[in-house]
Amino acid sequence: MGWLAKYGLWIVLGVAVVMVAGYGVYRAYRWFRLDSMRVEVPWFEVEVQLDDTAERVLRERGETIIVSAHFDGSPKRRTGYELGNIGELYLGGKEIELDGPGVARFEGITVSKGRVVALKDPDYRVHISVVSGRRTHKNNLLDTDSAWVPISEVQHKRHVITGKLLREPDGKGEE
Repeated sequence: MGWLAKYGLWIVLGVAVVMVAGYGVYRAYRWFRLDSMRVEVPWFEVEVQLDDTAERVLRERGETIIVSAHFDGSPKRRTGYELGNIGELYLGGKEIELDGPGVARFEGITVSKGRVVALKDPDYRVHISVVSGRRTHKNNLLDTDSAWVPISEVQHKRHVITGKLLREPDGKGEE
């Protein structure tokens, strides 16, 4: 019995294992390469408009306003990335602090190309929220609108978020 007959099956199995492992390494390299590549999020603006009472109370207390934008979307299938609580793939986010009502411009933000490619829809969603800066009060003082919309609806545009005081500092106001 020759060596080929004796070890042939083992050689074929070994080659198959090396090929499968090599493909796994290639996929990992591809995702690593895509993950290290960045895609720029189109700029957009968020204008914060508060009623007179909210504006006055925040100014008197020296409180700021935080505008946040977070980006996510539904993954195609198993992606290798950790998903959020509701199964969404988180792309990134940014917070901008304002001294009072005004405009926060979100620009120069980049996200992983690998994560964008892993989404079912490349028109990922933006979650925009506005809260008080919590510099002088441990809780949020603002009751504001929020938005969870596709990036195509806010890109290169100004989105308006309105709000009012959640409750007066002395305990009066809306609960």
